[in-house]
Amino acid sequence: MIAMVSKRYNTITDEFIQQWLYDLYEKYMVQPEYLLVSQATSDEIHYMLMEEMYSHGYIRIYADNEQGEREERYPNKITYQPLRIVVFPGLPEKTLFSASMLTMANEHSTIDALGNITTVTRKYKRLRW
Repeated sequence: MIAMVSKRYNTITDEFIQQWLYDLYEKYMVQPEYLLVSQATSDEIHYMLMEEMYSHGYIRIYADNEQGEREERYPNKITYQPLRIVVFPGLPEKTLFSASMLTMANEHSTIDALGNITTVTRKYKRLRW
């Protein structure tokens, strides 16, 4: 299962993204693993990160994934877990999507006296690669 949330923007800045990540963590305890973006948004983020690297020099925007391939990452200054940037050409421009891969941890069902399921509770946990 993929859990996603989106946020539209007019002008993308690091402060805007970090504030969004802070709000997700503070209000909902969400720590996304992926930043899903359109190609145009990916280009905007790339240029923004390059400027940030030159002024601060603290991040490595590219890292090798488990398959040995290069991938671009975005620094999450709230949780210090970088987000993997994934480009989906069909996504709307000027919109950021954060996502996490989840797997079902357990399911609990309540059955009444007639055998009908009255409540189903599903709990999910983060899928680790």
